Amino acid sequence: MYRAFLCMTEQHHWWVLPLAALVCWVSCHTALRLARHVFRSRGFETWAWLFAAGFSAGAGMWSTHFIGMLGYDPGIAIAYDLKLTLVSLLVGILGSMAALTLSRWCAIPVVAVGAAVILGMSMTGMHLAGMASIRFAVVQSMNLPLLVTALLVGWSLTAIAFVIFARDTLRYATAVAAMLLTVSIAGVHFIAMGAAELVPNMAAPDTASSLPHFALAAGIAAIMLTIVGFAALALFVDRMRRANHALRESEAAYRLLAENTTDVIIWSDLDRTRRYVSPASMTVLGYRPEDIIGTRPLDFIHPDDVADLEQVLADLVAGRIEGAITTQRHRRRDGSWVWIEACLKVTRLPGSSEPIGYVSSLRDVTDRKAAETALRSSEERLAFALDSGSDGLWDWNIPTGNIWFSDRWQTMLGDDRARSTDICAPCNS
Repeated sequence: MYRAFLCMTEQHHWWVLPLAALVCWVSCHTALRLARHVFRSRGFETWAWLFAAGFSAGAGMWSTHFIGMLGYDPGIAIAYDLKLTLVSLLVGILGSMAALTLSRWCAIPVVAVGAAVILGMSMTGMHLAGMASIRFAVVQSMNLPLLVTALLVGWSLTAIAFVIFARDTLRYATAVAAMLLTVSIAGVHFIAMGAAELVPNMAAPDTASSLPHFALAAGIAAIMLTIVGFAALALFVDRMRRANHALRESEAAYRLLAENTTDVIIWSDLDRTRRYVSPASMTVLGYRPEDIIGTRPLDFIHPDDVADLEQVLADLVAGRIEGAITTQRHRRRDGSWVWIEACLKVTRLPGSSEPIGYVSSLRDVTDRKAAETALRSSEERLAFALDSGSDGLWDWNIPTGNIWFSDRWQTMLGDDRARSTDICAPCNS
């Protein structure tokens, strides 16, 4: 382990560790967020998310390794074989895809260990292929105990990371799991680098198909831009999912209210076409909701009431009024007429002043109208009885000073005499 420490502190530039750690954490965090979308999707979408997650993890791991190699200074010139460099990238991506496929069930310890073994082997394979791609005037050999230590560190930390990631009810589970994966990948890299034993070789290395350092750095930058793009995509999709979930909950709450009230709730477009009708229409009007959807309100209104409702709807749609309460006769399915009180209100999208339609709440007020008619008839009969009787009646409202006289009273006393307040003189005395 001391050799690994010396390799990290003395044979790498100072900027390597923080940059590699940052790149690795961003890549792992992005990969884990994308992996959650794998679990929620179906069909081709699943494979698209899995590739994005595997690419982010594998390419991030590869970028971490070669950032370390760009900052590695063994004291001699280094070149990179193009084919083996690309092979190391492919090993990292495929291994990451396989491990992330199992990560859904990593709450089960055995599965977590299996996923960790796959990703650990992928890390090691990527590292060894990356080291094999190096072209410099030395003969490489590996210190087996340190290499095994690197493998065990990678396996153990990765297994813990996957267990935490699978328990998504834990707070910051994705961030903590990404941190553990970062430590695991960095640990494997630097311990395995310390395990490398370099013996000078006087023969010049084959650099015919070598990859320039600038091209390698540009490739790492391009990969990181792609990973950042995947991160932005994951963030956007997460927000869209949360917004859609909130919208579905809101719609469910409104639907629960609309479908369990005794009033008929109707939502109509600005052209007055009805788009939603609550189930109470069966009780109040005798129509099923689907019988009313697509119709217009005037199709069911008594001819004598059409003109008044037409004017109210025109004012509502034109924006001259925000709402109104109207009463009209509505035809039921059986052909009978029922008095309906309609409360109308303009609807707008949140944050917009433009109307998109209106909501109507219809209530059966037939009994109330009958009671009002009966009361009015009773009052008329009482007035007729009073006016037709032989007794004269008058009523004085003391607080207001208003006096009412029946026709008989005025006839008995004469019109002028009946209206004179002198008749109240005895009361005042």
